[in-house]
Formats: sequence, C-alpha cells, structure tokens
Amino acid sequence: DWLPALAAALGAPAPSLAATAGREGWERGADNTLARRLGWRPDHPTWRTGFHHQRQP
Repeated sequence: DWLPALAAALGAPAPSLAATAGREGWERGADNTLARRLGWRPDHPTWRTGFHHQRQP
C-alpha cells in the first residue's frame, strides 16, 4: 500500500504488480512504543503526509 504512494510523492512511476507480488502478508517492521515513551514524536502524523512533505523543499 505504501510503495505506490511513495512513488507518486516522488513523481516516479508506480511499481509493477510483479514487484510487490507475494508480500501482502508481511508484518509491520517496527514498533515505536519505546521511542514514544521517551518523548519522541513523529514529524508527520501519517506516512502518507510524510511522503508528501518529503518532496517539498
């Protein structure tokens, strides 16, 4: 779900379906619970808004 959004935010072509085939069952790769407990807050509320703002100067 995030790869096409990142490509769009960067102005790149969307990846082919073959590039993402078989990855639907992947688990989330990170947990930021400890970082949040220590006071860290993300710069953007969602990865979609973060991707959008990455292309902005």
